[in-house]
Amino acid sequence: MKVDWFRVAALTLALAAFAILLPTLTFSFPLFHYATGVSPAFHPVEEAGNALCDLLWGYRQMDLLAQAILLFASTACSVALLRRREAERQ
Repeated sequence: MKVDWFRVAALTLALAAFAILLPTLTFSFPLFHYATGVSPAFHPVEEAGNALCDLLWGYRQMDLLAQAILLFASTACSVALLRRREAERQ
């Protein structure tokens, strides 16, 4: 039986991505930890402005991680589709 190395590599990469993602979700991610002493250029006047600012910047690491995963997944899927079409032509 021939080993499909493409599937083995895809499974390995998926498991590695999960292994990297899991600690990031369970532990804190100090993205802006060292920039807390810097005063922002924008000072919200009301409490709603502070809450919105905390919401937008508090979950920034998850946004960046999701974007990176989506870019990687779309690239991997595009390569897989092109590879499959090339195999069908031959």
